[in-house]
Amino acid sequence: MEPMDNRLNNRLGDRMKDQSNIKAKEKAVEKIKISETIIKYQELFDRDTSSKIFAPLAEAYRKAGELETAFRIASQGIAEHPGFASGMVTLARILIDQDQSQDSISYLKTAIELSPDNFLAHKLLGETYIRLKQLSKALQVFKMALYLDPLDEFAKKMVKKLESLSASDFNEDVLVTYPLEQLSNSSSSSLEKRPPLKSYIANHNLDRYVSLIDAYISRNDFDKASQTLTEAFDRIGKSPELQRRQIFLSKRFADSSQNINEIDTKANQQLKVLNKLLIQIEERRLY
Repeated sequence: MEPMDNRLNNRLGDRMKDQSNIKAKEKAVEKIKISETIIKYQELFDRDTSSKIFAPLAEAYRKAGELETAFRIASQGIAEHPGFASGMVTLARILIDQDQSQDSISYLKTAIELSPDNFLAHKLLGETYIRLKQLSKALQVFKMALYLDPLDEFAKKMVKKLESLSASDFNEDVLVTYPLEQLSNSSSSSLEKRPPLKSYIANHNLDRYVSLIDAYISRNDFDKASQTLTEAFDRIGKSPELQRRQIFLSKRFADSSQNINEIDTKANQQLKVLNKLLIQIEERRLY
């Protein structure tokens, strides 16, 4: 009779082979699906090369690993449609796959400016900042992503993890502190190597304002967020971080105003219907 250890090893080996076969089949099926997607979108794109179909086509080529083709199609596409946020996100993902994370940031920021509610753009930008070890920026972006989708587990996890890090873990100039004694006793040569104190204070204040604005936004307190944003503009001046939040808040206020107008319109319509019914009832009573 075969020893117990050998039987267990044989069973374990068989299971590993089965799992390997399942994964291989899943990969094969996925490749077929991607190929079918490429054929489908390529036919549509060939009919009209100026259409926005370039974005899903480039994304399909990216998934297939054909990054040069994907980059060419996406680049030409956003040149044709510079206001298309999804196209910007697609090109950014291709650049990330090409190990050009730094170059992808500008496209992701543009996508967010065009579409402040674009959750994927925020998520990718946060991941990119982490990849580049710009952790305080990553935290700000993931806070906004969590606001857009409070149920997203990945965003929750990243905010919690990034908030738990100490200042030394961030390793960014914006988090450096300069004690007065150290500043006064340091040599001029060592001071020249540090960021200017004025620049540090400006960056520190910007970071504080951005965190405060994001906190108000996460609580749906848009009035206080707007007031804090105005104060930040007055004290710091224009900043891409502040301007992005200004666009976001402007859209939120516009949506709120539209909803209020719609509610008022519906209420007025209902009042008119009720008045007509009351008049009809009164007429029936009279006659």
